[in-house]
Amino acid sequence: MVQTALNAARTTVRHVEGMTSDVHDLPFEDDSFDLVIANRMLYHTPNPVVAIEELARVLRPGGVLVASTNGPRHLQELYEIETKVFDSSVARSNVEAFGSVTGLPLLTKRFGEVEWRHHSDGLRCTEAADIVAYITSTPPGSNASPEKLTELNAEVLRRMDESGGVLAVSKESGAFFAFGQRA
Repeated sequence: MVQTALNAARTTVRHVEGMTSDVHDLPFEDDSFDLVIANRMLYHTPNPVVAIEELARVLRPGGVLVASTNGPRHLQELYEIETKVFDSSVARSNVEAFGSVTGLPLLTKRFGEVEWRHHSDGLRCTEAADIVAYITSTPPGSNASPEKLTELNAEVLRRMDESGGVLAVSKESGAFFAFGQRA
């Protein structure tokens, strides 16, 4: 992924470097950057608090951290289908770890001013196969038996039929902007 991003960037930017590193132990000096972007990744880290500390460490005073994430209702309709078909309570660990609600107290411990900027959006799904493909891209859907796949397809089609052939799916996402001196 890094090489693909570098190749794309090099078509418009003269000098760009790319690397992979652990967000819990970044290989940069203190106060190295004016802008740090954490694009939908803090909820994947084993310890978001430590990751935020590291991002704050490499950010210059007066710089900006932009951390995008999701809210608790993000793709809710798809999770409802998944929960019904697979008889499970779908864990929403990503938004619990660092989401639109949980991220604010984590960031305000480290930054003087933090604001959430919501991105108003939604999906209008017109193809049942796309919905099934998404739900089966991760467990428990990716481990579904043929019987469960049949049940999943039927549930998706039922919901689409109820809504006139279009399943509206909530998207609750946005970004935190952490400004100013570190707290």
